[in-house]
Amino acid sequence: MVALVLSGDKPAASIDPSTDHFPDHRWTPHTGLKELCDTMNIVAYKRRDLGWWFVAPVYGRLDLLPSSNRTERSDEWMRRLGVIFGYPSSAIDYFLGAKGEWTEPRERVANGQFSSDEMVDAGFVVYRHDDSVEGYERAIETGRRIRDRLEGLAEEWDVPELATVVSEHQQQLLDEVTPEKTVQ
Repeated sequence: MVALVLSGDKPAASIDPSTDHFPDHRWTPHTGLKELCDTMNIVAYKRRDLGWWFVAPVYGRLDLLPSSNRTERSDEWMRRLGVIFGYPSSAIDYFLGAKGEWTEPRERVANGQFSSDEMVDAGFVVYRHDDSVEGYERAIETGRRIRDRLEGLAEEWDVPELATVVSEHQQQLLDEVTPEKTVQ
C-alpha cells in the first residue's frame, strides 16, 4: 500500500512495521519506516494512542485524522479513517453496517462460487467490500487492477523487491483461500 501512496494511486495507508519489513535496519523497524518515507519524500506519522503509522504524500491528508484518543471507536471515527485511506463510501457504509458478518473467501472457493485465483485478486483489496457475490466480483476486479498496478510500478521503478512482495503476497493469499485437500 505504501507503493500506491508513492505512486499517487492511494491518498494514505497504514502500516505497522516489524523486523520482517526492515530485517537489516540498524535501529528499530519504526525508524526504518521513517527513514524510508523521508527518502521518498512522503509523510510517516504515528499517534501514541494507535498501534500503527499513517503514511501519506502530505501532512494535510492527516489533518483528517480523528482527534479522539478513546480506545472505543465510534462509527464516525471509523468513517473518517476510511475517508483518509480513500475507501469508497459504499465500502465504508457496508463496513459500518455489517457488524462482523462476513463470508470467508475460502468458503466462497469451497462452495464453487469463485476460483482460488479470483479470491487471490480479491485479497489485494484492503477494505471490507460488500459480502455478496456481486461485492466479491467487484473486489476481484478492483484487486486485479491493484495487483497489475503494483507489478507495473515494480517494472517502471525498476524495483524487483516490489515484484517479489507482490508475488509472495499472492502465494500467501492463495494458501489462505485454497480449501485443504482431503487425505485419502
